[in-house]
Amino acid sequence: MSFFPSKTLVASALKTRSRRLAEAAASAKSDVSYPTPSLEGLTPNIYEQALREVNDHITLDESLVEKAKEAYEEVGRYLAGC
Repeated sequence: MSFFPSKTLVASALKTRSRRLAEAAASAKSDVSYPTPSLEGLTPNIYEQALREVNDHITLDESLVEKAKEAYEEVGRYLAGC
């Protein structure tokens, strides 16, 4: 594992990005709820799906955020005591 875990996550995201966007576009195109097959009605849903994919990918687990917060506060207490 890399010293910087985020570097590994970014590399993984770059490898899967085009595939995930293609899947999102295909999913949006196959949606049968559109009243007309025009691209005008289709475009916003493609962006919505792509943004949902990105948000799901970059969302951090709350427990990880809490651990980072606690570690940051611990460092601050340590430095305040020096």
